[in-house]
Amino acid sequence: MTKKKVTGATPRQYDEAFKQEAVRLWQNSGNSAETTARELGISVFNLYALRTRRHS
Repeated sequence: MTKKKVTGATPRQYDEAFKQEAVRLWQNSGNSAETTARELGISVFNLYALRTRRHS
């Protein structure tokens, strides 16, 4: 029997309140998405995705 190697990090899961607050902070702060994402410790791509999901 062979063992399956697990590589990479486990994706973080954020609760709905965090997602909403992240988008609100970005949109109301006057900062760029990059700056806001860095301050929150998330990827700028995640922040863009949160905004897109919010408007869907």
